[in-house]
Amino acid sequence: MIQNTAAARVLTLALCLVALLVSIGCACEGRMKGFDIVINLDPSIQNQSVLVDISAVSSASESRWNAKDDREYWSTRDPEQFRQGQIDRGLIHSMRFVGGSNVSTATLGRGDPIWPVWKEQDAITLFVLAELDTQPYRQTLTLDCGCWDDETSQLVFTVARSGIFPQQAPDCP
Repeated sequence: MIQNTAAARVLTLALCLVALLVSIGCACEGRMKGFDIVINLDPSIQNQSVLVDISAVSSASESRWNAKDDREYWSTRDPEQFRQGQIDRGLIHSMRFVGGSNVSTATLGRGDPIWPVWKEQDAITLFVLAELDTQPYRQTLTLDCGCWDDETSQLVFTVARSGIFPQQAPDCP
């Protein structure tokens, strides 16, 4: 009887531990995870000028970003001045690659001051936008920490003539 009681206690403790671990994992869901974001230029465009904008947006703002036409986003004639408004509010990190400069990689570190700004906005979706020879490109990824394993600390994107390509994919859509 004593052995059964001890075994029952061990089993109860193990079940409580499993429940605690599961609830901790679920607590992460819906919150932003910070990453080092690495932007690489494909070798075929390394001699060209490329502008890259990175922003993290909330679920509430995501539909507005998705509705924005990519060409209009980059246009200085955009009647809404959408891009400039986001820059003025400190919500966009821009990278400029100058053709012929031999710089083909840039990193936005997870310690950059823009991350707390995004977190304050309840950001959950990362937008990477690029303009190459007036051709706009866009890529989005979730920043939901429930969608990434603990080992993933950086998101790497390659900008090419045909688009923006992430090297990693989240574990959920």
